[in-house]
Amino acid sequence: MYYLDTSTLRALGGKLSSIPAESCKTSALALVEMLNGMRASEQDYRRRSSPIRAVMSLGMQVVWEMVYKRVARGFDDLVYPDDAAIQALRGIVGAVQVAPSLELFMAALPNEEDLQHFEQFDLNFAVGVAGSIGAANQDMKRHFLKEKHDGSGILDPSLYNGSFAQFNKRFHAEHGTLNTELTKLALARTLASETGEAESSMFKRYNGKLDTFIAALTHRSITYAVNMSGPARNDLHDDSHMLYIEPGDTMITEDAGLAKLCDAVGVPVESHTALLP
Repeated sequence: MYYLDTSTLRALGGKLSSIPAESCKTSALALVEMLNGMRASEQDYRRRSSPIRAVMSLGMQVVWEMVYKRVARGFDDLVYPDDAAIQALRGIVGAVQVAPSLELFMAALPNEEDLQHFEQFDLNFAVGVAGSIGAANQDMKRHFLKEKHDGSGILDPSLYNGSFAQFNKRFHAEHGTLNTELTKLALARTLASETGEAESSMFKRYNGKLDTFIAALTHRSITYAVNMSGPARNDLHDDSHMLYIEPGDTMITEDAGLAKLCDAVGVPVESHTALLP
């Protein structure tokens, strides 16, 4: 099965009718990303609404699950209610299907607050995670400088020779498994905060269904840490598209960063041109 991310939906546009839709799928995440910015102008509406109408008219498979529900399935298929969000998203998509213009779309929209919710979700998701990664890198640097200065470090003393960048690169290269487990813990902590369950209990629920996503997130996090950088806004959405990849799927993307990430974690990847006759 071919998974079409947001960049592919945009790139194909009117050519979506030419692809083998029965072998393709996309996701609620891709549709949410297409909605963001749709109200900026009539041109933006037409450009972003056209692929959504094509997906629906072709009967292409849409994975109607939001990001957090996809994460929850990796922890003993934890029940994460997103029915209300999906119902709202379906309502917005339904309005897009019948509205060739922005004015008609706004008139057909069941609830404008639902659209605002998804626009804000798209923004908050990226900004929130970016901030936490940047803060973690700075915190690690502060600990390194303190331990180097007063000799209080518990790691191999040779790690403290040289700059923090050198320390970071070597530490992450030698502790890949630790990074993977920390990524799992971060996801478990997020779900635990939502459900009230203990973090340790949630961590033990992990069932392996998110291995591809965790590998991608870990690879990305290590890159940020080594370079003392933070993620660009779209990087975080790229990683989340991995939640919709099942064994045997091929990622179809026009995003060079996502394509590189797929290569790094062993996910087959192609350009949208591979789908055209």
